[in-house]
Amino acid sequence: MLEAAIQLEPDYVSPRAWLAYWHLRSVAQGWSSDAQNDSVEAKRHAEIALEVDYNDAWAWSVYGHVAAYLFKDLETAIDRYDRALALNPSAAPAWAWSTSAHAWLGRGDDAMKRAPMAIELSPIDPNMYIFTCHAGSAYAAAGQYDQAIEFLRRSVRENRLFTASHKLLAISLALSGRMEEARCAATELLSVEPAFTVSLFQQRYPGRDAPYAAQFYEALRAAGIPD
Repeated sequence: MLEAAIQLEPDYVSPRAWLAYWHLRSVAQGWSSDAQNDSVEAKRHAEIALEVDYNDAWAWSVYGHVAAYLFKDLETAIDRYDRALALNPSAAPAWAWSTSAHAWLGRGDDAMKRAPMAIELSPIDPNMYIFTCHAGSAYAAAGQYDQAIEFLRRSVRENRLFTASHKLLAISLALSGRMEEARCAATELLSVEPAFTVSLFQQRYPGRDAPYAAQFYEALRAAGIPD
């Protein structure tokens, strides 16, 4: 459908940016059969979107998320989010994704300051599960596990199929010492993404160089996620 929209309106930026996001989402959710190709395609469409409209906040936001999640270029991602927010200070996705970018860099305090913004700006957004997940990411990175669990449980309720929330929930429960609940969260995660492993998380996770990363890996193992 997005490709058809691009063929009909090649100068319309929105479907280009959405197609870039779709390729990213395919990798993040474990749906992709060729993660490398999907990553390349995500970047290509994100770049074309900005060529079509350099002043589109959604295109800058998606480009930032592609840089952060797929290419682990977090400083570039933050620059892209800042550009999006300069164009539109109410761009909720840019606030949500920049929250996790700061968390992945180990800047938990900065991430927590950003965490409420997307939720407050778009309180009935259909993507609220994404906003609450990224808020949970901020609190988990800062070691505030009770607050992280609250946001992540909410995210799971809002969209059970969004795997990032399950991963961070299992981690936060394990690190808070609630092991029985952590194992239940891990079981739920594996029901949604059966091929998920700790090594796959290490490969994908943009915060793998953060000071807390090793704790996250051990938490997943403790919760019952296979290596």
